[in-house]
Amino acid sequence: MTKKTLRKRFNEKDPLWRIEAVIHDGNWYDFKKWKKIAKVKEDKTLSDWIENNKDILIKSESNSYRVNYNEIIRWYEQEGIEIDEKIVPSNFPPKLWDGKTETDIFLEAPRRRVGTISFEAKKEEVLKKCQNILKGTAKVIQENDGRYKAYGLSATHMRNLLSKGLSEDEFNSLEIKTRAILLQRELIDLPREWLETSLDFYANKFAPSILKTSMPTISIYLKDKNDIKSQIVIWVITAMKKFDENASVPFSGYLNSVLRHWPYDLPNEHLGKDLAKFQRDRKKAIDIAREENDGDSEKLFSIEKLSELMNISEKEYITLNDEHETWLAEKNATALIWEDSANEKSGSMIGKKESLDSNTKDMFNISISAIKSALETEDWESAYLIISQIDTNDIDDKTNEKLSLEFIKSFSSYVGKS
Repeated sequence: MTKKTLRKRFNEKDPLWRIEAVIHDGNWYDFKKWKKIAKVKEDKTLSDWIENNKDILIKSESNSYRVNYNEIIRWYEQEGIEIDEKIVPSNFPPKLWDGKTETDIFLEAPRRRVGTISFEAKKEEVLKKCQNILKGTAKVIQENDGRYKAYGLSATHMRNLLSKGLSEDEFNSLEIKTRAILLQRELIDLPREWLETSLDFYANKFAPSILKTSMPTISIYLKDKNDIKSQIVIWVITAMKKFDENASVPFSGYLNSVLRHWPYDLPNEHLGKDLAKFQRDRKKAIDIAREENDGDSEKLFSIEKLSELMNISEKEYITLNDEHETWLAEKNATALIWEDSANEKSGSMIGKKESLDSNTKDMFNISISAIKSALETEDWESAYLIISQIDTNDIDDKTNEKLSLEFIKSFSSYVGKS
């Protein structure tokens, strides 16, 4: 059915049917949004329906409404509509799983209170000391800016452990920053089968449609299609971890909102804040210089002129510009084709805990490899098995035996290149 036909059919229905069609997708709706999507003209029409149907409605503290799984099934059967049929323009059919709505899934997996500290470990031996000190207390991961972040129950407790376990010089070198409270859920808290289905829907269908206008920006920093797909999956997973189950808004609405902003973090993540800022400021300086000189080419502008417009020293300009030129060269370089190379890398599977504990960066690379392999083989069950074990820092020595052969082949090739 075309969008035009769907819209025409929906508009031809009476207001009460439209009201019921909207609320029976299982998501939260406040009065204003519900009225707008149902295309109801008078407030009284909707308020009267709400008053007459209190017995089937779930109301939040913020005055949003939804219905439960059984009511959704009852209404669709009453209307003779297939549960996966799209009936409301711009809305998805109900997302149901094992007798629950998507809203129920998130409510049953609430975010946990987490304390975090971030630190800089310039020496490998200091990093290993930190990991050993915090083992069993916090999960340590590497950030995109090169610093490390530890997640635990108490930031103060983690800081105290490090101060006692390290020498004074080692502790001071960490440049610790603390954040007392952070709320997030872990993947392991979400039902495994539901997560596989949801990742497929949100990463392969929903997110790409939202990110269409951002693809020019994304493609600058992620040239490979698989890298883009992997980044989208990471964004969806991050949103699932951060989504406030008590916000009385649909997860799709929250994901829509953050996906319109997160692509603009890519310059800082891939270049670092200094180089990203330099590129932005340099472009502004060149635009100003062009206006002042009737559209001259940027090649005609001197270092003195551009550094002055950017309010930095010539020495700093030259250093950052060299980094900029290096990045441009790498960005435009031809990709290697490993099949044609005598130095082809071979993949290796994870088998022991030590292979992960030795370097937190390996955890990130393995997670990315698992996501890429899932996208390639559509075997989300194997990917989830690996990611969930990394998430809890509890790697099963017999993991290989639980993965499909197709997934292992794909996963090995990605791990070998990471």
